[in-house]
Amino acid sequence: MPYSLNDNHRQPRRDHPRGPSDERRGGAQGRGRKGSRKRSRRPQGSDPLRGGQYKSNHNYRSLTGHDTGYNLRRGGLGSSFSGGLAPRGIDRRTAFLLGAGILIIVMLFIVISSCTRSCSAQQAEEEVKSQAEVNSYDTRVSPGVSEALTKKFTPVLDRNDKLTWIAQNASKYSDERLPELALRESAAVNFVANVPNHDKTESGYGEGTEKGSYPQFYDWDERWGYLDYGVSNVGVNGSALTTMAMAYMGLTGKNDQSISNLAKLATDGKFVSNDGDTANEFFTTVAPTIGLATREYTPSGENITLALEGKTPVAVHLNAGLTTPYAHWALVVNANGDGSVTLYDPDSSSATTRTWAPGTIGAKTSKMFALSLASDAGTSSEGDASSNA
Repeated sequence: MPYSLNDNHRQPRRDHPRGPSDERRGGAQGRGRKGSRKRSRRPQGSDPLRGGQYKSNHNYRSLTGHDTGYNLRRGGLGSSFSGGLAPRGIDRRTAFLLGAGILIIVMLFIVISSCTRSCSAQQAEEEVKSQAEVNSYDTRVSPGVSEALTKKFTPVLDRNDKLTWIAQNASKYSDERLPELALRESAAVNFVANVPNHDKTESGYGEGTEKGSYPQFYDWDERWGYLDYGVSNVGVNGSALTTMAMAYMGLTGKNDQSISNLAKLATDGKFVSNDGDTANEFFTTVAPTIGLATREYTPSGENITLALEGKTPVAVHLNAGLTTPYAHWALVVNANGDGSVTLYDPDSSSATTRTWAPGTIGAKTSKMFALSLASDAGTSSEGDASSNA
């Protein structure tokens, strides 16, 4: 049975109207109470829980906000948690299951977060490890490849990168033969790529040679290929210069005649034509100034063999289309035991690295000069071509 919150009196709740007997028992006190209700519908006193005379416990609990669906005295979560309010009807077992469910969810969240962090850290570690595992000789080559194999890849990869650059900057070349050279000669790619920004200087040979041994030179050699010569540079115009240099070093065993010096002699003598080729007179006129003699032969395979028997190299002016698209000078250095000859072509590495039938060269040659030391040449430095044909 509900009780009022008056600590001093516990009276039964009256929900029926007051009768006559009640008024008689109440007397003046009853009338006073009645009058009080007329004056104010609130419990008297500053503390409505203690000083009020409100007899309706139901109304009193409603007015004070205590009859709002929550049980403060027994049952529910309020009895399980200190000072807490719980919805009516939730018992301890339900509260325990609810708390356990929340705990499980929290634990799952912690486990998943920990796993995520661990996986992320492992992935980051693997990425760092993968980045660190590179080929120390060339990062463009797969890790673990031997140094020897890597070094075989490197020059090819370098040429490909530079060839791409040449293609993208082909308009920067005033002479189209330079980009063409990069396509024809893989060894010339680096030279061609550097042409636009090079200072056009020369470096020394850096090597000597024994007398009777002829060096292999190419026009695009980076020691001298950038030098201006004719309408372009030595790299595409200098075949006469490199041919003369090879012959001079093989005949004398000296390296004191630089490409730049030979280029000056040719330019000063006006032996460079408008198309960049070097005239025949370069051999007949310049050779004596550096201690060499020349003997002209009618171009043929037989005359090439004949000149080589005298242990003299033969400068030949090859027609366009034999070894390159352009006419140029080359040097036949010796005859081989099988009847072939060795040709050092300063414009073509493929022509240099193979042997030739002397008749093939003779048939595609417009001019031919045998070169020798001036002291060994006799009274004439130029032979009678017709008598040797």
